[in-house]
Amino acid sequence: MRLPCSLLCATPPRRFTVKKRLLVKIGLLAALALLGFGAYVWWTTPTSGVNWATANRIQIGMTQDEVIGIIGKHPTASKLGCGPGPTQVEYEWHSANNDGELIIVLLDSNGKVIEKTYNSEFVTFLDKVRHWLHLN
Repeated sequence: MRLPCSLLCATPPRRFTVKKRLLVKIGLLAALALLGFGAYVWWTTPTSGVNWATANRIQIGMTQDEVIGIIGKHPTASKLGCGPGPTQVEYEWHSANNDGELIIVLLDSNGKVIEKTYNSEFVTFLDKVRHWLHLN
């Protein structure tokens, strides 16, 4: 019994066309680029000093020593607030680079944080991306 030549010589059917393979390669490349950008944003997030990430770690009710431990240095300025209410102390931490970043912490008479503020003169593109991704 002889088999017809069309069954013996036929090329197997191709599962992916050239266009589909190209789309898969482009999709994998785009996913890799997105993953790399996400890793860059994650790894470049500042963790100490005067910046938005440090300011976000300061919680209401912390002591002055806990705040100094988070920021990593003593305040550069302080003000004593006197008035009809209890005495409050305001501490300021300025960035070492003089790039306009400032953390202000207000402590009550018991030495606990009652208010915190972060000010910066500029916001970078990566800061906007981190804010959008809720990393800050």
